[in-house]
Amino acid sequence: GMPEDHHVADGAMASLRARSFAAFGAFWMSLLWLGPPLVGFGVLRETLQLERSGLFIDHDQLANHWSPYMVLGTGIWGIGQGIYLAGDQALSFALLPDPEEASRLLGLTSVCSAAGAVFGGSATGLLLYTFGSLSQDTTQNVASLLQTEAGASVSPA
Repeated sequence: GMPEDHHVADGAMASLRARSFAAFGAFWMSLLWLGPPLVGFGVLRETLQLERSGLFIDHDQLANHWSPYMVLGTGIWGIGQGIYLAGDQALSFALLPDPEEASRLLGLTSVCSAAGAVFGGSATGLLLYTFGSLSQDTTQNVASLLQTEAGASVSPA
């Protein structure tokens, strides 16, 4: 009796702690995933302001201005990612059907995660290479599209 009850209570506490870390990490990441799009919209807004005033757009200066925000946001997001992954790994270990098979089962999980990261990253790189450089006027095309949509949404019916 007694040692088994203690072991079950320890397992339940570890599972609760793992769930808490995974939930907190997921919440943290969900709050901060908007960082890169917001920086992108900030760059677009700044570019449009420069275009409207007829000033030359120095892309290097623009990148240098916004890079620290992107790096800081990515670092903060990474903290949430680390917390989430630590909780996820602890939860995976706590829910294993047979702790004696932990290395085999968690190894299979890691191989599947690595394969997804490799194929997902490769597909993303291929898509960016293929569609990301179609036109050097991409910023202007996006800006005119946004202006058209904004004008259509506020124009009287």
